[in-house]
Amino acid sequence: MRGPPLQYDAIVVGSGFGGAVSACRLAEGGMRVLVLERGTWWGAEPGRRSFPRGLLGVARSVRNIRFRRGIVHRNLVRDPAGLYELSLYEHLDVVTASGVGGGSLVYTNVMEEPEDEFFDCFPQEMRAGEMRRYFDRVRSMLRPAPIDKATALPPKNEAYVRLARAAGREDNHEHPDIAVVLGDPDEPRTVVNAAGEVQSSCNFCGNCVLGCMEGAKTTLDRTYLPAAMRAGAEIATLTEVEGISPTNTGWQVRWFDHAAGRRRAGLADRVVLAAGTLGTLRILLRSRDRYRTLRGLSPRLGAGFSGNGDQGALMLGSSLFFAGEQGPSFNAFIRTRTSDGRHRLLLGEAGIPWTGLGLPVHVARRLVGTHMLLCMGREEPDSGTVTWDGNDLSVDWDSLGDSDLFEEIEHEMDILATTAGASRLVSRLATSPHPLGNATVHPLGGCGMGDSPDTGVTDHRGRVFGADGLHVADGSLYPRASGLPPSMTIAALAERIAELALHS
Repeated sequence: MRGPPLQYDAIVVGSGFGGAVSACRLAEGGMRVLVLERGTWWGAEPGRRSFPRGLLGVARSVRNIRFRRGIVHRNLVRDPAGLYELSLYEHLDVVTASGVGGGSLVYTNVMEEPEDEFFDCFPQEMRAGEMRRYFDRVRSMLRPAPIDKATALPPKNEAYVRLARAAGREDNHEHPDIAVVLGDPDEPRTVVNAAGEVQSSCNFCGNCVLGCMEGAKTTLDRTYLPAAMRAGAEIATLTEVEGISPTNTGWQVRWFDHAAGRRRAGLADRVVLAAGTLGTLRILLRSRDRYRTLRGLSPRLGAGFSGNGDQGALMLGSSLFFAGEQGPSFNAFIRTRTSDGRHRLLLGEAGIPWTGLGLPVHVARRLVGTHMLLCMGREEPDSGTVTWDGNDLSVDWDSLGDSDLFEEIEHEMDILATTAGASRLVSRLATSPHPLGNATVHPLGGCGMGDSPDTGVTDHRGRVFGADGLHVADGSLYPRASGLPPSMTIAALAERIAELALHS
């Protein structure tokens, strides 16, 4: 490690929904902020790396593959600047993103706000509508809107409406808010967003999960992060945090600088961990169990992990003949509620970006009628646990922990596939050989909020119990799964945590 440590008021680890919001608000509040992002800048602008296109391009954009099953443990780092990370555990595959803007670069843009009752599992200070004004702040920056209120419905939405009606689910059909600049795809326009950045309107290419080269996605690198930089925040890319430790006056953060090929360190009065659920858990567990620098953490660290009830399926040979790229990836779903009206699960068609994948014409023709179904459900709390096995994270998760939910998901998928005349439904899209193996793009929990160290890892302010000045501000804060896309809630939690940190 060369040179003296850098000194900041706050170091934010990660630039996704939690990190970008934290950096923006803390910098606007007068703090000197450093953002450590292990990925790089992506997009069409000069100096940024272009989003992947074509099967070969997607394969080359994989950052690393972590394989941890049985006695076989591997971590293949393909490209430190890569976009996607694959973590393959015994029963669960996890797909996450790496880059300035985090998951917003490749998510499906859905900004769904949970009902007030969801926060009943959070500390009591956050109940009874406490979060509403923070959701409003996120809305004012990202300006999400449903597609049916902003433009004519693309053919795939019209087809899904017909499918919902035929399946007897018309009353449960919804168009959620999505963070995309919408308009007539044949008459593109530009707008100035809430952060003063210019964006183009969506051309319905359907490449959302591969990254938007048109600038229509209202991602964090176009909103909160530019605002953070204007307020003085610094963003260091290709910086992978390895550990944290307390000092006499605050915290030291140690990271590996992939661009320079050396290790560095920084000092700050406070640290905000927002590296994504697995990233944050890796930093905390490694620091506690390997480096022994965090000894007084809650025994709940790693508990309450879930895949947010995620499950994907391929519907083959459907009579719904439309191209998956006709519009934003995931902009309509069917919602199921419990007998008392609470959200249970949602199920929608997630467009497959055939054009962006660059498939040969003859292959694309054979795949007409093939559609991706994506479901999320209110998975039971404590369905999974994350631990440190001496080298890396070990994830103990099994869908049997909430077999009722996953049976219900399978049932709803079967109804849609049968109604659509599909020749086959391939569910549980996972590499695990286990019959109940699954995959998720929304790993949550492990640093759940609680009223004390006996019930959570952090308090309602995101402050880690037993570690003054250390905060968490990402999806690992969830005490239980929401069964909804978590981006809106993570951003709102970060808004609240930053506000309270500025006034503490």
